Amino acid sequence: MITCEKWLFVFLKSQGLTCCDYVRKKAFEQGFTRKELKQARKALGVKCWNDSVINGETLNWFWYLPE
Repeated sequence: MITCEKWLFVFLKSQGLTCCDYVRKKAFEQGFTRKELKQARKALGVKCWNDSVINGETLNWFWYLPE
């Protein structure tokens, strides 16, 4: 069985910069929990980026692996 950390690494390597909502959706489809995904993200050092802030609200967050 593949771990969430391994899955996230392979997923982000193949996808590149990816909307975090999409990553979560795909992780949940694989049977991983939100807690597992958070732990995997921290272990891998996944970076976050947002595309814009409108009226103080961040619209979209994206995840990517550091170089």
